[in-house]
Amino acid sequence: MRAPLDGISAGWVIKNNRPWINDDLEKGIAFPLDRKLLDEGIRSTISIPLVQEKILGVFNLDSTKPSQYSERDLHLLLSVSKHISIALEKLPSF
Repeated sequence: MRAPLDGISAGWVIKNNRPWINDDLEKGIAFPLDRKLLDEGIRSTISIPLVQEKILGVFNLDSTKPSQYSERDLHLLLSVSKHISIALEKLPSF
């Protein structure tokens, strides 16, 4: 899925090449377009950059529960994102 870079957490992750966790969208939305997630019932999110010499995209996980993602999840997902990035790099172009 393609998303805009401005006004959304995934765009911030791409621009900064850093992960982002929002513990509870109901308590605060740092990026205006993330309001759509809250409108869809999402309460917490984690976004991890997918990088293999360049930014390939963002790996997003969402939950309807607040405070679903922790620093422990972040460390695990950073490892997983490396494998996803390698796999994406090996996909043939269409």
